[in-house]
Amino acid sequence: MKWSPLAEKVHQFLIRKTLLKHNDKILLAVSGGVDSIVMLSVFVELQKRWNWELIVGHIDHGLRPGDDANESQLCRELAKKNNLHYVEEKVDLNKNEVIDGYAADSTQNPSIESLARDVRYRVFSKWMNDLQCNAICTAHHANDQAETVLYRMLTGAGIKGLSGIPESRDFIKRPFLPFLRKEIENYAREQELKYYEDHSNTDEKFARNKIRHSIIPALKKMGFPLCEKALADSGLAMTEAVQAIDHYAKIEIEQVLSVSGNEIKISIKDYQGLPLLIQKQILKNMFKNNLFVSRHISEKQLIQLNTFILSSDMGNTIELLGHKLIKAREHIICKLDEFMKVNLMFLCKEGIIQIPESEKELEIKIVDMPKSLITNNSVALFSKEILDGKLHLRTWRSGDTMKIYGSGHTKKLSDILKDEKVNIADKGQQLVLTLGEEVLWIPKVKRSDRYIVNFNEDKIVMITYKHGAGK
Repeated sequence: MKWSPLAEKVHQFLIRKTLLKHNDKILLAVSGGVDSIVMLSVFVELQKRWNWELIVGHIDHGLRPGDDANESQLCRELAKKNNLHYVEEKVDLNKNEVIDGYAADSTQNPSIESLARDVRYRVFSKWMNDLQCNAICTAHHANDQAETVLYRMLTGAGIKGLSGIPESRDFIKRPFLPFLRKEIENYAREQELKYYEDHSNTDEKFARNKIRHSIIPALKKMGFPLCEKALADSGLAMTEAVQAIDHYAKIEIEQVLSVSGNEIKISIKDYQGLPLLIQKQILKNMFKNNLFVSRHISEKQLIQLNTFILSSDMGNTIELLGHKLIKAREHIICKLDEFMKVNLMFLCKEGIIQIPESEKELEIKIVDMPKSLITNNSVALFSKEILDGKLHLRTWRSGDTMKIYGSGHTKKLSDILKDEKVNIADKGQQLVLTLGEEVLWIPKVKRSDRYIVNFNEDKIVMITYKHGAGK
């Protein structure tokens, strides 16, 4: 059977970028809109050639009564029609208690759109682990990329922000990223595909929609008919630039920055001979990867710190993002604090485990199987097989590793804490929950793939990490 032109282009893109492999087990994130419905159709075209096992995954956010039900029904029907396994998760973001549960983990005041995105990626992670998939594909396309790049440009993003949406991040793959919405809609029309329009996409109170429906059409009228492709191409060029900068910055970091005991040092002589862009990248990397600061460091702060390093007098100090830096004769020095160590052993049974010299505690409960297994990072759900096991709550150690829930990969805890942007003030006293030598959970950060809840269980174990009484 001959493929459609779009399927052939996707096929070639997958080969060129090695985005997916033969024999992969792939979950397709299908919303019911034209983009994801076309992605499903194209992947069904390619399935036999690539020998994929395809799964259709649909999330009902509960934000549009009626429309949500119709989209869910369409996704179920398409999965059945194509003989594909189907999974669905309903998360009612119309309920304040649900919203509050997700917002609690956010460092900002999140919008409903950002919360919905967070929900999607938590569900994706759960599906990856439960179904043992190799990848989850979303239907982001070149217009999404163009709108992202333009939005970030208008809000003052740096080079990394202007690189836009990545083709691949961890287990998320975006096989439609090079293709314009027009080509996707043409495919849907030619194939006579049924799909639903999300009417919220036309509401211009959202900046992204205003860009799509007002700014980009205005640019086309001004004589830039291919502005969407141009913006998407610019995002790709920025991605390549960021990769090059990161590569050379890492080489220079090894010469410029050192960590010894509880001190981080920057060699002033090696630092001052570098281009400004590389200097700023070294500072960003230091705050992110060595000091584990999750907050954004602004351009103004970078210039302020750079001026301090190059122009201030010996003995001067500067405080930035919660850290004090001292200028010595040959180095900029940042001292790290020593932290209290925790070491508690106990059986896994209902009760409160008080953490000494703090207002923190672990609460262990045996609860009925909930309708949804989605939780915030302060709560971990385990199979009842863990009951009566000898648990160990302790401060993490440099040699600790954990197989991450949802990814299937084993990583060093130091790398996990770095990836999750754990602040240095928290990193030194970060707790882990272990059973034997296995790390089960990093409270407030990640959990392992051990003792995963089985849906056939009537009771499960809920462990909650609390900051102070009732918090």
